[in-house]
Amino acid sequence: MGSLTSLLFDINAQSIYPLIKDILDEMDGNPVIRLARIAQQRGLPDYFLPLRNMQGDEYKKIKAYLENRNLSVDYIAEQTLIGYARNNTFTNSIIIPTDTGYIARSISGKKTYRKECSGNDFVQSDAMYRNHTGIFTEGWGCAMTFQEFGTAYNAATLTPQQVFKISKSPLEKVYFAPDKGVKKIVTTKGEKSVKYTDLVAKSVIDLAFEKEVYIIDLNLTKEAGKDPNEIGIDRMLEYMDNPKITKNILNLI
Repeated sequence: MGSLTSLLFDINAQSIYPLIKDILDEMDGNPVIRLARIAQQRGLPDYFLPLRNMQGDEYKKIKAYLENRNLSVDYIAEQTLIGYARNNTFTNSIIIPTDTGYIARSISGKKTYRKECSGNDFVQSDAMYRNHTGIFTEGWGCAMTFQEFGTAYNAATLTPQQVFKISKSPLEKVYFAPDKGVKKIVTTKGEKSVKYTDLVAKSVIDLAFEKEVYIIDLNLTKEAGKDPNEIGIDRMLEYMDNPKITKNILNLI
């Protein structure tokens, strides 16, 4: 098994995958085999390596980048396909797989992205099908903060297609952790109302009639202005348990 899985991720796994597809079909329960399948299906860059198969200076750079963001290197290596591409196009970049493609982000400190994926994609959408509780965030780093419960929608707004996918998942409880929380405003008629971040559209409110849907309003914390990744998993779990901060969306309408 060790030699086979090493072969899958050596140099260019995508060219190898079709040749051993029948073998993979018999071994689908193995997490490494599952990740190899994802790599081939999503068209990840040539010479792509997941974190679990990286060594030397490349591994040290990605590891340091993740640790600086308070993310679990062990979780990302063992349970995701996040990694690195050994080619000039993605020099010094981390590769984050999505449903149909990937996001490449520079780790040199410059916030530059290259997206090769659908606008309806999630990062780690399979979390919706492994659990009864899901936590949805704007960015991939925040999703990784929640590890196996986190899913990123990669924008400030969910698309109707993304909301539809959530509605069809086995999730019972859905938490949204938008970076900027919820803001109260006064309408032109002087009537008080609640305006959500761009996250909350009518389709998300409709979702609340099918599942338990909560918003974690970080504006109500001492750490307003920070995102879940900056706050960290321990504090975020405390906020999720605090009814003054985390509220059912139906109570905010």
